Amino acid sequence: CLNPSPSLIKVEQLSKIYRVADKQPGLAGTLQHFVNRRHRDVSAVRDVSFTIAPGEMVGFLGANGAGKTTTLKMLCGLIYPSAGQVFVAGHQPQKRHPDFLR
Repeated sequence: CLNPSPSLIKVEQLSKIYRVADKQPGLAGTLQHFVNRRHRDVSAVRDVSFTIAPGEMVGFLGANGAGKTTTLKMLCGLIYPSAGQVFVAGHQPQKRHPDFLR
């Protein structure tokens, strides 16, 4: 699945949403959670788009919890994006193609 663009890295509207348990603290909260599970969605990355050309040097800066590590893990294929597309050297990392893994 080759990317027609000459970019080394191309990210289009990348998003990652985690579904986490919404549990009250303590034993009562744990028991309540077993009976009536509640979840909430936490947006770690929302609609990120950028391109990096071959030979280009970039920095990745942001506050704690801004989604830097989550974005980098999606670029490596360790985490699947909830939405959007990622191309690294013409490959989609989450597909774990042998050429990409090399």
